[in-house]
Amino acid sequence: MNTSDRETSQQIYRARINRVIDYISENLAEELALKQLAAVANFSEFHFHRLFRGLMNESLNEFITRLRLEKSILLMRRQSPLSLTDIAVECGFNSLSNFSRTFKKHYGESPGKIDLTTFLKNSKIGQTFAHESRYYWQDFPADEWQMDFPVRVIKQPPLRIAYIRCLGLHLDPAQGVAAYQRLMQWARDRAVLTPATLVIGMSPDNPEITPLDKYRYDLCVTVGEHIKAEAEINVTTMPATSFAMHHCTGDIHQVERAWHYFFKVWLPCSGYQPASLPALEIFLKLPEEIGWETFDIECCVPVEPL
Repeated sequence: MNTSDRETSQQIYRARINRVIDYISENLAEELALKQLAAVANFSEFHFHRLFRGLMNESLNEFITRLRLEKSILLMRRQSPLSLTDIAVECGFNSLSNFSRTFKKHYGESPGKIDLTTFLKNSKIGQTFAHESRYYWQDFPADEWQMDFPVRVIKQPPLRIAYIRCLGLHLDPAQGVAAYQRLMQWARDRAVLTPATLVIGMSPDNPEITPLDKYRYDLCVTVGEHIKAEAEINVTTMPATSFAMHHCTGDIHQVERAWHYFFKVWLPCSGYQPASLPALEIFLKLPEEIGWETFDIECCVPVEPL
């Protein structure tokens, strides 16, 4: 991608993120759902939360909570006739107790006991409020990992997959090992494993926002059209799409670094945006070959042109 196209891509990402920042700032009293905010930014709901964290260096929920708390301090500083209950509602908290608990967790004092004069004098928040400034996102991270993280974009035909779904995998990794073994035994028993078979991991959820006991992770193998669902084995067809792919080898930290690179560095400069499909991890070497502590995978983000 040439410099002009790269800058155009960055401008689009910057405008979309700032649009949603404005929307959040102007609607703090309302319920701000992920689906709604992703639509404002015109990004896929599947990937917006991860994209926002990568670019803003805090999660969407953390950002919203911070702005709500800062607005509450602004209202208290103005010595308005509003009660703390009124301020809680005005800032989007569903109760005074929730507001007080969140406020104390962040600032060390409840809103009814904090000394605002001292707090604002010593706090960066006070410096910000002194100018009534607003948040905007301007700077892109330097692409210092370009040589270490080559990315290619490929067109992928539809994939018919058989899968076992795991719930709460982060709380109990052993169930993932057991589910993988059952899936592979099922595939061997039905002679569906060939040199062309892909073994895939994917999730429609984000562990940062989905409760860990409800987090879904699907272990999959590609199969032919004749294969039908049975017992715990589900079958579906993923539509044709384009994938941005990076070949990643190493431990779990290297894998996380690769995903971080996709959303923080590569996507905003690429001329692509995430499509409304789950990201995939395609296993190039299986646990039978390299164990469960090391990975040799293709990290795949579904993409479409901006």
